[in-house]
Amino acid sequence: MFTLFGKVIGTLTEPGLRFPLGYFGLKALLVPFFGKRYRVSTSLRQHYLRDQMVNSEEGTPMGVAFGMKCV
Repeated sequence: MFTLFGKVIGTLTEPGLRFPLGYFGLKALLVPFFGKRYRVSTSLRQHYLRDQMVNSEEGTPMGVAFGMKCV
């Protein structure tokens, strides 16, 4: 994410070699002096819930067959 004077001018979502002039125009020349570049993590944090015991409606413990929880 690139900011200029506190305002977001754009983001690059795909990895690889990029030329900011093509994406942001002439504003890209001012970013090194008056702006900032932020690295934002886009990774998913997932925890598998397999083999975790839960209680049924009757209160008896049972295992979770499959499932995934996103944090």
